[in-house]
Amino acid sequence: MIDFTKPVLLLPDGSYVVVYNGLPYNVLASDPLMAEVSAWLSQGGSASPYVPPAAQTPDPAVVAQQTLAQMTLQAINNLVAVPANATAFGASFIQAWKAAWKAAGN
Repeated sequence: MIDFTKPVLLLPDGSYVVVYNGLPYNVLASDPLMAEVSAWLSQGGSASPYVPPAAQTPDPAVVAQQTLAQMTLQAINNLVAVPANATAFGASFIQAWKAAWKAAGN
């Protein structure tokens, strides 16, 4: 049974999100529960338009850790795939890696 004491959300595609058996449930137009939602709306119930949450700024330490992981893969690729380039690549990589390591909070 749909719990109409909880908020009912209207999605942009015309479906509704309701609480059904204690869990969020997306009622599509072809769903048998749509009759129950339509009856509730016709009796004065209202559905709020769904508004997605605002994007959050990523944590700088997490971004730095991802940078370290990407740089490590790049180093492995450059040192294994192109051994002749290892010396030239090594110095610039070490400086960039140290900066990313410090930015990650280490």
